[in-house]
Amino acid sequence: MNLQQHLKVKRHMRIGELAQATGLRTSGIRFYEAQGLLPAPARRGNGYRDYPASTVTTLQMIQQAQRFGFSLAEIRSAMRAAVPAGRNCTRFLDMLRAKLAETDRHLEQMKQARRQLAQQIRVLERKGGTSDGGVAA
Repeated sequence: MNLQQHLKVKRHMRIGELAQATGLRTSGIRFYEAQGLLPAPARRGNGYRDYPASTVTTLQMIQQAQRFGFSLAEIRSAMRAAVPAGRNCTRFLDMLRAKLAETDRHLEQMKQARRQLAQQIRVLERKGGTSDGGVAA
């Protein structure tokens, strides 16, 4: 293999290679493509998808955004905010701040639920529990 062919292999990946590099299944990659999160890749003469190596980074960003709690619609919206010179950082920052505020609200709700559960346990322990499994008020 000459240097030019070697560089082409490094710059483009088949779907199986992309799946291996990202830990996704090939069906997941096709799903993201169908959802508009990935541009349709070029096709080789044999019909195989030919993804640019930069797709690994895109898929990693999608996975991370999902771990942060972003929906696919939110991720799609953020990706559409991309501008030729790069990402629209202001809009993306606003989305991250909104998700952080949502997470903080959820944490507060969970803390409140935890306090209520702990209080219920204390009440039942003080009363010695109930033999019929009922909940003390």
